Amino acid sequence: MALAPGSAPVRFGRHLRREVREILRVGLPIGGHFAMEVGLFNATGVVMGLFGADALGAHQLAINFASLTFMVPLGIAQAAVVRVALHLGAGVAAAAVRAGRSAIALAAIFMLAMSALMVAAPLTIIGLYLNLADRANSGVVPIAVSLILIAALFQVLDGVQVVAVGALRGYRDTAVPMLIAAFGYWIVGFTSGWILAFPLGLGPVGLWWGLLLGLAVVTVLLLLRLETRSRAHLGLGPATAPQPAPG
Repeated sequence: MALAPGSAPVRFGRHLRREVREILRVGLPIGGHFAMEVGLFNATGVVMGLFGADALGAHQLAINFASLTFMVPLGIAQAAVVRVALHLGAGVAAAAVRAGRSAIALAAIFMLAMSALMVAAPLTIIGLYLNLADRANSGVVPIAVSLILIAALFQVLDGVQVVAVGALRGYRDTAVPMLIAAFGYWIVGFTSGWILAFPLGLGPVGLWWGLLLGLAVVTVLLLLRLETRSRAHLGLGPATAPQPAPG
């Protein structure tokens, strides 16, 4: 088959080892990051069962709605990965920085709107899942209201952190964000939630305050990491570690 002008044949074996190493270097920490984040929310659901069916039902309701709104910043985060990497590949670091910051701002604005909705109409949201007039749900509703109001507080944090992670992936920076997730979600978030829920007696609400604290720590650290990488690529900070050349 004739090749297009300026093209070269693909030699799959020539740089295979290097490509596999690079894929694993970038990809394995992404999997680890997902495990840290999803594992925290799953573990919180398991522990929530210790407080009974009403608490577990309220948790599932609130987390389901929060996950629904989370889909928008998650999509924005995927766009941030592409845009940041595209501009870096083109050698336009300033455009990469603008892409990351614009994506974060867009996610924050959307999640602010969702926070306002959750604060203004928690019972309306609960009514999408439960019959509020049914006395069988009387124990679930007050717990769900409390959890939705806490979720309203961490909406912006959750949206910003996932887009910051996406932008960092555009910089091929995945190992440090994974470590940040391990520290923020488990050492800070789960530990503080357990302490608030059990020794301090706050119950289901305490577990969610732990989630909020963990998300806050992760968000701040990821934003600092992204700012450091952005400034380095702009030549305003310490030089970045050399990246492997494309295969």
